[in-house]
Amino acid sequence: MDVAPESEHPGSPALPLPMAQLLAQTCGSLLYALELTAFMEGQCKRLEYQVPIRLTKREQEVLELICRGCSQQVIATRLQIAPTTVDTHRKRICEKLGVHSERDIPLAAYRANLFSILYVPGTASSVSPTSGN
Repeated sequence: MDVAPESEHPGSPALPLPMAQLLAQTCGSLLYALELTAFMEGQCKRLEYQVPIRLTKREQEVLELICRGCSQQVIATRLQIAPTTVDTHRKRICEKLGVHSERDIPLAAYRANLFSILYVPGTASSVSPTSGN
């Protein structure tokens, strides 16, 4: 892409400011996506999984909310349980998934087919992680 100021207006910028901002944001988003992809590929290679992974119904609920980015307090409020109980479930989920950090839970759950970003509970059109779609 060749960007140069117009010869008729030598003092004007090559791109209007809104277009330059949009271009910068798009480039930043692309770089972020590439970095995230490389990170996830590295994490996939690093993680080991125990098969089959059996979670209790409550652990599945906590896992779903962790994967959706909810904090411990939000999970406790939504499930009407104590934050310490959420922490206990989180520790058990980490053990069962073979991870040592909460930040690794979503990726491990996805790889173990326990969570899908395409699945939203209560919607018929979503793809369940166990439906094979």
